Amino acid sequence: MIGEPPLRATLFLMDPDEKPPPDFHLVQAWFEKWKGVVKEVHYSSGGWEHCWDVEGPLVAFRDIPKRLFCISDWANYPQPLQGPVHKSWATHFDDGNGYDAQSRVDA
Repeated sequence: MIGEPPLRATLFLMDPDEKPPPDFHLVQAWFEKWKGVVKEVHYSSGGWEHCWDVEGPLVAFRDIPKRLFCISDWANYPQPLQGPVHKSWATHFDDGNGYDAQSRVDA
């Protein structure tokens, strides 16, 4: 429900072409729909991918495809028992911490 403390999630998608993929537009439309309810805490892009750390209520997270969620140290949604999770090779981009995303996932 909207009155509950916000959940934290990481959204990830690849972007290998010059034009943004359809899922990029889907995420942008989702942010617009949930404006004032969902908060973009962090965004990063290495040029070939997009990664967002977001906070919001469960009702908003249920409104976006599960394939866009990935596991990260920051996220507390989705829980493993709530269904399949996309475990991307790059779950979180934060070069400021000096770690390699690949080794964090595979470790």
